[in-house]
Amino acid sequence: MSSSRSTPSAMASLTWIASVVVTAMVVLTAPDSGDVSLQLHELGLIFAGYALASRAIACALHDWGTLVLAAIGVSFGLWFPYLIDHGGPRLVQAVSLVMALDDGMAERVRMPLVVVAAGVITGAGTYLVTHSGRVFFEVLVLSVLAGGAMLLPLDQEWVARGAVIGWHAGVSGSFAMWAVKAAKRASGVGCPFCGNDLLGLTTPICPSCHHRLPTACKLPAGYRRAG
Repeated sequence: MSSSRSTPSAMASLTWIASVVVTAMVVLTAPDSGDVSLQLHELGLIFAGYALASRAIACALHDWGTLVLAAIGVSFGLWFPYLIDHGGPRLVQAVSLVMALDDGMAERVRMPLVVVAAGVITGAGTYLVTHSGRVFFEVLVLSVLAGGAMLLPLDQEWVARGAVIGWHAGVSGSFAMWAVKAAKRASGVGCPFCGNDLLGLTTPICPSCHHRLPTACKLPAGYRRAG
């Protein structure tokens, strides 16, 4: 029983470590200048990889959500440049309606705004698949932080590299935590509402989300006193 419950956590941890290592390798070995389209495609594939791995851990690879996450990642190298070229100027124009921006500042905030917009798009896609407000919120916050980092008066090349690595590390970690809770729900040893481990529970109330548990909820053998 113990080993079966720990397997999703171990797999999620390995997925997170692999995603961070591969992202760092792609970002840190990229040339300082030149065409970045290949790198964008690689980063999109990395996202698709750990997103789908998390879906597999959560035992949820068989529905339309798999296609949504795969499409977001695989097409990233296409839609992100389009967002930069066509969405960036419009985002800057929208911001200029509420605050005065000179030409230098307008150019400086363009990429941070695009990063945040890309985070909203990605977060919305992940919410449709995971139905997790926490995952959406964390993707959005990580995107805001990554975009904000680009406004720091530091070497922009290395700030951007650090922001990319940090974003993927955070998002893959968010996916990993979601996957573990979803796996518990699927196996019947987690709360059907939040995925919190129910091992040792003696009341029919989840200690994490405080929902009353349905009497049909499968608790681990030897702990079915909650119903």
